[in-house]
Amino acid sequence: MEEKVKIIYLKNLFDKAIRLIHFGIKELEGINFTNSDNYDLVFIFLSIGFELLMKSMIFFKSYEDDKSFPTEKEMKNMGHDLVKLKKEIIRNYDKIPENVLGKIKKDIKNDQEFISNDVTLIKLIKLLSNFSKSGRYFELDFISKKVIF
Repeated sequence: MEEKVKIIYLKNLFDKAIRLIHFGIKELEGINFTNSDNYDLVFIFLSIGFELLMKSMIFFKSYEDDKSFPTEKEMKNMGHDLVKLKKEIIRNYDKIPENVLGKIKKDIKNDQEFISNDVTLIKLIKLLSNFSKSGRYFELDFISKKVIF
């Protein structure tokens, strides 16, 4: 029973990630770049959305492989580095057994190729990763500094 509840929560998290990414794209479409206070919402929605998406992918793969989820400690060690999370996802592609690939082998290889080599995606993930690690809490980091100038 506990396992089923965790899977439901993970599916909900995956759906939330997709909604956040969608909100980020919608917010980006509505920005007037000459005068907008909402540009940071784009980065917040997209960075959190991509982080949740990638972590849920890693959790699903862990469950598929080991019938268990990452521990709380392992989850916290994942951090907010989207580049690191992307590398873990790419490693997971190599762990997919041949008997599971079957008819979808070509699709999986195309997906792996895109995630590994698409220049635009790589730049986007680096940008969002930097924001996740240091930009999301810029104001709090700035306020909490003892000496600011």
